[in-house]
Amino acid sequence: MGRWLTIKQKMAMIKKASESPAMTQVELAAWAK
Repeated sequence: MGRWLTIKQKMAMIKKASESPAMTQVELAAWAK
């Protein structure tokens, strides 16, 4: 597995996921990199 996300990264990812509910976990993971 990759490294753990920082709190700031998690917050950004949660925000992105809420803005884009159609995105899959795989797409979110790709966006987060």
